[in-house]
Amino acid sequence: MEILSRGTRPGGNCGDPSGLHARICGQANLPQAESEGLAKVKIALYLLGVQGLIGAFDTLYYHEWKARLPARGRRAARELALHAARDFLYGVLFISLPRFAWKGKWIALLVGVIGAEIVLTLWTLSWR
Repeated sequence: MEILSRGTRPGGNCGDPSGLHARICGQANLPQAESEGLAKVKIALYLLGVQGLIGAFDTLYYHEWKARLPARGRRAARELALHAARDFLYGVLFISLPRFAWKGKWIALLVGVIGAEIVLTLWTLSWR
């Protein structure tokens, strides 16, 4: 896993016209296939952001206000623990994706985090 410093991306930064970040900054001419690939990554990142907003709304509106899970105490402890675990995994994703280049064997860890989040989501949905 490659740690990215502030202002840099894999392959360079805006000052380096050969790097990926320079391409995103519009400083390089891209072949059609590469341009389409970057567009797909951008769409995926926007979808991840939308998913985060939906999750935040779900937590604040449904879990905190409508269902009042924290007020239920021990009766809701298991569900709150699952939500805390899921929120932790979301935090790992949202913090690490813009800061690390997931390469090689580290991809298995990333897939594991995403898979665990999916399992926890389906498990909590089965209670509703």
